[in-house]
Amino acid sequence: MRPGARISLAGWTGASGHAGPVDVFLVAQGAAYSLARIGVGGAGGGPGRFRRSGVAVPGDVPPGAAVLVMIDPGNPMEIDSIPVAVMGLVGW
Repeated sequence: MRPGARISLAGWTGASGHAGPVDVFLVAQGAAYSLARIGVGGAGGGPGRFRRSGVAVPGDVPPGAAVLVMIDPGNPMEIDSIPVAVMGLVGW
């Protein structure tokens, strides 16, 4: 991902259909950047699913290794993370 770019996020929680929204953060070099709060839908007690397109990556995220973190605010112990790379801006 690149600072200032837009990304799509999709996934699910292990919670049943009563799951609330999911908070998504990008953690880079010790700083947390809030990306989105995404509503979660579930049907018939299955896992809650979420999807959002066009999520802006803040322009001041430093390049390098980072972690995409998803938290269910209704169950703060439900945390998932994915390692990602933040690419630097390409100069011409």
